[in-house]
Amino acid sequence: MSTDQQTTVAVVAPRFPPDVGGLENYAHWVARSLQSEGYRVVVVSTHPGRGITEDEVDGLPVIRLGAPLTLSNTPINPWWYVQLRRIFREHHVDVVNTHAPVPFLADVATYAAGRRPVVATYHAGSMVKGVGGPIDGLLRGYERWVLPRVLRRATRLVGVSPIALTTRTGRDVTISPGVDTSVFHPPPDDAVRDPHVLYAGRIETASRWKGLQVLVASWPAVLEQRPDAVLEVVGDGDLVPEIKALADDLGVADSIRWHGSLSHGQLAEVMRRVSVIPNDSDSVRDGRHVTLTRRITSASSPWLRLPCQRM
Repeated sequence: MSTDQQTTVAVVAPRFPPDVGGLENYAHWVARSLQSEGYRVVVVSTHPGRGITEDEVDGLPVIRLGAPLTLSNTPINPWWYVQLRRIFREHHVDVVNTHAPVPFLADVATYAAGRRPVVATYHAGSMVKGVGGPIDGLLRGYERWVLPRVLRRATRLVGVSPIALTTRTGRDVTISPGVDTSVFHPPPDDAVRDPHVLYAGRIETASRWKGLQVLVASWPAVLEQRPDAVLEVVGDGDLVPEIKALADDLGVADSIRWHGSLSHGQLAEVMRRVSVIPNDSDSVRDGRHVTLTRRITSASSPWLRLPCQRM
């Protein structure tokens, strides 16, 4: 435990900036907010490969545990329990704040915390994709047998939206993500919007349900109605080559702009100039209220919930 009056909080997240994503941004915001309020903060995350690395993000010390194994989207290392107990002890951690889903790291950290208070933050509904197969079977078993025990052990529960699995416990508090309106704000009233559509999010095999491939498959129909339309894609991941190949096959590659990962300021600029920002998820389990809020605050353009699976 801390030897002075300053409380030390360990923020434990499976991924952390510079990795992009809603959970990553939320955990980053929590860590920065705690630090600005005078708490001592240490972030514990993961990296692919072996060993433990240390770096800083915006003045926050980040310890990244090696994850030589990955199952679906879940990094795994059987040594994490021992490593986390040592980190909590050496850094005199008083409180542990875990972020999930993505099983294993948050679960192990909850037990490695020992008698320390644990605030468990859950970011989504069920992870079951509904497509069958062994992964769905494992996820169902995890959510039925493992997750409830982990949540019962936590001192406090936070859900980032009403669909978070923590709501089933009757013990959680909903704390939705905030948006920096100094960055995400509408354009001037007389601004002229381009006939562009924006996708912003991960482009990974494990995040296929976000629906970019469906949007690209639908793009020829959009161009029939509006030949000058452009699809702006912000994000990166291992699914990019597959979707680029799909765009080539459909003959629409010239009307798609690939930006890669952008800073918040750069993303806000793109949001302000486009005409349409569809919801990029075809899953009702995705608790990404921050994405919708950014869209509302950044653009006077329409926001559409497209029926991606039937588009």
